[in-house]
Amino acid sequence: MKNSDLFARSKSRYEQWDATAQRNADIKRRYGAGQPVEQIALHYSLSPNFVQRIVGAFE
Repeated sequence: MKNSDLFARSKSRYEQWDATAQRNADIKRRYGAGQPVEQIALHYSLSPNFVQRIVGAFE
């Protein structure tokens, strides 16, 4: 495997991780602003339980 292939895969993984981290931070901001978990879950097409776990991880 070439170094360029490894770099491309690493970059892709980092971008996926970064997008997830940004989404989770946005969920925390919305929750902190008083938006209900159900509304946030609907916005991101996630289950309310999953959103609650993300919020709980920040508390």
